[in-house]
Amino acid sequence: MAYEAQGNNEMDDKEAQKARTDANNAKAVKAAANVAANSGNPYAAAVGKGIQAVDKVTGGKGSQIVGKGLTKANQITPGGRTAQNALNAAGDSGATDMANDALAAKNGEKGNNNEKGGPQSSPSSDNNKDDKKDNNAPGKSSKFKNARDKVKDFLSEKDEEESGEEEEKDTLHEVAAKGFKAIAAAAMPMIIAAAPVILVIMIVLLIVGGAISAYEDGVGTSSATGGNTGGVEYSTNDLERQEFYNRVAQVQAKYQENGKYIEPLYITAVFTTLKSIGAITSYDDMTTSRMEQVADYMFNEGIYDEDYFKSNLANKLFPSYKSGLSSEAYLSLADEVFKYVEDYKSLVGEEKNTCVAGDSCTYDIKGFQLNQSKSSAQNIKASDIYVRLMQCGGTWGGTAGQPLEGEDLVPFEKYVLGAAYAEMGDISKTKNYENKIKTQFVVARSFTLARHADVGGWRSLKQENGKWILQIGNCTRDQLYCDPDRGCSKSKSSNFHLYSGTGKMAGTYKGALKEDHPYRKLAQEAQGETLVNNKGYIIQAGFKMAENRKYTSLANSGYDYKQILLSVYNSGNKSFGAASIYKADCGGTGSSCSTYNSESAAWKQKDSKWSSIKIGTSNKTIGQIGCLATSIAIQISRSGVKTNVTGEFNPGTFVEYINKINGFDGGDFIWSSATKVAPKFIYQNDVSLKGMDKSQKYDTIKSIITQPDVYAVCEVYGDRGQHWVALEGVEGGNFKIMDPGSNTTVLWGKDYFWNDTSRIVYYKVVR
Repeated sequence: MAYEAQGNNEMDDKEAQKARTDANNAKAVKAAANVAANSGNPYAAAVGKGIQAVDKVTGGKGSQIVGKGLTKANQITPGGRTAQNALNAAGDSGATDMANDALAAKNGEKGNNNEKGGPQSSPSSDNNKDDKKDNNAPGKSSKFKNARDKVKDFLSEKDEEESGEEEEKDTLHEVAAKGFKAIAAAAMPMIIAAAPVILVIMIVLLIVGGAISAYEDGVGTSSATGGNTGGVEYSTNDLERQEFYNRVAQVQAKYQENGKYIEPLYITAVFTTLKSIGAITSYDDMTTSRMEQVADYMFNEGIYDEDYFKSNLANKLFPSYKSGLSSEAYLSLADEVFKYVEDYKSLVGEEKNTCVAGDSCTYDIKGFQLNQSKSSAQNIKASDIYVRLMQCGGTWGGTAGQPLEGEDLVPFEKYVLGAAYAEMGDISKTKNYENKIKTQFVVARSFTLARHADVGGWRSLKQENGKWILQIGNCTRDQLYCDPDRGCSKSKSSNFHLYSGTGKMAGTYKGALKEDHPYRKLAQEAQGETLVNNKGYIIQAGFKMAENRKYTSLANSGYDYKQILLSVYNSGNKSFGAASIYKADCGGTGSSCSTYNSESAAWKQKDSKWSSIKIGTSNKTIGQIGCLATSIAIQISRSGVKTNVTGEFNPGTFVEYINKINGFDGGDFIWSSATKVAPKFIYQNDVSLKGMDKSQKYDTIKSIITQPDVYAVCEVYGDRGQHWVALEGVEGGNFKIMDPGSNTTVLWGKDYFWNDTSRIVYYKVVR
């Protein structure tokens, strides 16, 4: 046996037996969750998904924690030993492992060990489904109802007994452990009499009710305020609790009317944390004025600021409720607030959006700009693209439309690295090579994605068996690709194809790139980036030796790769109307992140690199009043024009230059000073939008920002203060923005309202 004691020491025997028991219980809990989640019984399914959610929140250790708690509970509860013997027998014999297959067989299916069931809240959240039956479930629904109700009653009694004691904040693990106390008192005889599959489901049912209850107020608040409850219908007969949820909803609505969006879960999290340290004792203690105090602490000069909020919690709010704690303790309480919200959102399946560098990206394509006059509107959303290397035929050799012999499908992002390497070679020892090769990455990616829309035929971008396949020739007619991991060899044809691997065909063309070659890091930095026009269409950024010479010349003149792209593809026979560099959602299948169109689009006025720089003679800093300066800096960077700033251009160096030329009137920005920084970025007009209705404002803004080479900023607070954002484009009847004060991406949404948009100022680039 895997957990048999080794030796004669009695302590060793006990430890080995405990390890065996813990392992069997963890195995039972996990199997029960999987079975229950797929059982078809509404209560069992909710429980199964609930325990899977606990696993998720605890980093995959939830089943182990619950299993250990069950071990302890069975040691001290009547009937526990019998139940534990049954679980050990099931675990040792493999019956637990077969639980999924047993249930699946009952339903006439093959076994399914799926552990990806979406998280739900406890069925105790829904008081209207107790009498529903499911004839396909393993057991009568009344058994689930009775067991659940007994557990709830037991836990309620225990809470009343302990209400006079000072409470400590329960971790998720401790809350789950509460359910263990109820096993014998509630339903152990019924569990022992149940079939093996029902046994583990019922044990989980008893446990999970307590685990999920830690976030019951989060579910209630989300339900009252229209937030994410993970699909759980919530209702309560507790009038005091319901009034608490109503107050949260009223506070949220009040602030939203004033242009400030608050996350209502933070109010619940503060309440829960205050209650955990005995600072307040009931829902009624969290009055409307106290909720508004929490909301006020979220905003720094009208803009939500997470660091500012956390600082206010640690330095003002918690000390005002409970004095005498250390600064570390107050900071820990502030962290608990954010942890509560994070764990709740994870529990109900609302994941935080993040981008992680990976080998695949999701391209949400609107269309393609194929040359100066020809475009193609296409609606394509392609994830995890693979490239099939094709023969080009004719002068280029081979049979047109046939795959290149011996070549595997190539992940698209790897293909872009290999294409840039094949076309540019290893220029890593040359001056400013970083911007030249990153330019080539974006060009190669854009050209490859657009090529099929121009030429058609066997060149294509379409799904095959659920996978996106892009076909393009590996020849000088289309684009060369050299495997960065294996190197490449050339064919005998003068207009050759390239084959992966060295020493083949007519000989080595290029060797493999070393694992630490700088191209690999630079490719990650430019991953997913495409060159687009002002409609968001990807530009077929063709290139020949003339364009390569321009890349080199502009890079040597101090242009970064984004400025190079916007310059080259807006001039001469490559005047394609390049407006921006968009970055796809990258990070692999299921990646759920969203980025702006370029690095500079994400600039924030409170970035520590420049937030402390003074603006004019105002004694105020960029971090305090620099939203307008940051917005204009974003637009100058996006335009790609050359500036008079020495070195790196960013909001800090922009403001420092304007300070030198007296471009501020006190702290007010003088519009023409931007042109003094970037001579080709010409100030046009300051248009008042006051007095217009929504339709008039929309038409006015759209007519301005859809003009070629126009870059605009607008004021979004009207008479309630002043805040400026950079306008990016038009989409779905709204305007996309780049906000230097928050992560808001639309002009008229939950944060800013159409009636408050008061001014638009715009510049035009002269190429």
